[in-house]
Amino acid sequence: MVDETHKTLEELENDIWPAPSERTSLIDRCHRLRKKPLGYFSPGDVRVMISQDIGAAFLMPLALALLRQDPMVCGDYYEGDLLMAALRVDADHFRSRPDWAADLAAACVRAVPAIESDPTFDAQDKSRMLEEIRAFLAQINSA
Repeated sequence: MVDETHKTLEELENDIWPAPSERTSLIDRCHRLRKKPLGYFSPGDVRVMISQDIGAAFLMPLALALLRQDPMVCGDYYEGDLLMAALRVDADHFRSRPDWAADLAAACVRAVPAIESDPTFDAQDKSRMLEEIRAFLAQINSA
C-alpha cells in the first residue's frame, strides 16, 4: 500500500473546491482540511471530515488506525465520537472494503465495556451509542 499521508484530499481526489459561497466555521474548516496533508490530521479533523462525508475513502484508514489504538478516542467533542462518526459512514464503503468493516466491528466490541462503565455518559447517551454499535454489527453480520 502506498503511503498517502503526505498528500492532501485535494491531491488524492484530484479535485480542488472553489471558494465557498456560504461561510460557516464548519464549511471553512472542511475547506481548510482538504488542503492539509492527511498525516497532520488530528482525531477531530478525521471525525469532522467523515461526519460530513468528505474523503471517507482516504480517511477511514486513518480513523481505523486511531480506533485500533483506542476505540474511545475523542475527536473534539466526547470520548467515542470518532467511533460514532465512523459508524455513520456510508455502508457502500464497508461493502467494498470488508477489512474496514471487520476493523470497525473489532473497535465496537472493544468500546462496549468502556461505554457501559463510563460514568460521564448519561443513560440516554449510553443507550444511543450502544444502539448504533448494535445496528452496525447487525448490518455487517447480515451482509
